[in-house]
Amino acid sequence: MSTDPVRGNVIELAPRRDARAAVGGAVPDREPRTLIIRVTLWGADREIHRQVGLNDAMPLTELHRVLSICFGFHGHGADAPWSFTAGTRTFRTDGCVHDVFARPGDIAVYTWGLWRMFIEVIESYPRDRGTPRALCIGGSGSLRPGTSGSVDFDPADINAELTGTETIASTLALVDGGVADLINRSRIFDFIPLLQALDLARPVQLNERTRTILDGLPLEREPEARDAFLVTVLTLSSLVDAELGDNVIEAAMAEIGWVDDNDGALTAERIRGLCAESLHALAGAGGCGTGALPPVERLDLYRYLLRR
Repeated sequence: MSTDPVRGNVIELAPRRDARAAVGGAVPDREPRTLIIRVTLWGADREIHRQVGLNDAMPLTELHRVLSICFGFHGHGADAPWSFTAGTRTFRTDGCVHDVFARPGDIAVYTWGLWRMFIEVIESYPRDRGTPRALCIGGSGSLRPGTSGSVDFDPADINAELTGTETIASTLALVDGGVADLINRSRIFDFIPLLQALDLARPVQLNERTRTILDGLPLEREPEARDAFLVTVLTLSSLVDAELGDNVIEAAMAEIGWVDDNDGALTAERIRGLCAESLHALAGAGGCGTGALPPVERLDLYRYLLRR
């Protein structure tokens, strides 16, 4: 799910420049942050854009790989020299992202062989366990000959490659079959880091009454309603605020392909209405609503619902 207007929304997971030594490398005891960067590549006949969320503690060598995937270089020119420069300064390639980018407004030029890209930091956030190391959250254009605009830009494919097929497969092997099927059908691989952060194998502390309620969910039988419930549970498990949660639910259902009677996007209210009976039962167990349990206890409910 992308923050690009064409693609919907992402769970966005401010700024401070850390005191650093003159040499590159990670700083002990430094708290990593999530940066949102905008990367622009000017070709002979087009502009290509990507917005990427990333861990500012990753090595520059990893950012080099991330940008290669996001722009579709796929190993071409692997031996070409590359660098990050800001003004007259060229950064060491054995440094970290936060050597180059530390606060919104920071800019640098990334050069790889004959390619030159302009990079700007848009936003900076504290990280949490559920934030991916790198995620393409928007963009337009393609390097492929004969394409234009955003026709050939697919963040789902990019994020699948960034996440790694082995990671996706091993994570989905732990989740409920319905959840795995939903993610495979929708190709919303943004949920993979969330499922990893939930630590689905962790033992849960639930009484028999609660387990009985959860074992019966979802209560609805229509495919659209069952998808609506699973998307809602995935969103609840991210513990985001109500407004962002609505955006995530709407974007996820749109990616799956569900629409309203007029072929328009379903609203979050309508989506929750599709699985209202199940959400009422979940609320009775403390999983949502005004009587919701504290976050740590709610996470046990979501783990139980989402895991295999």
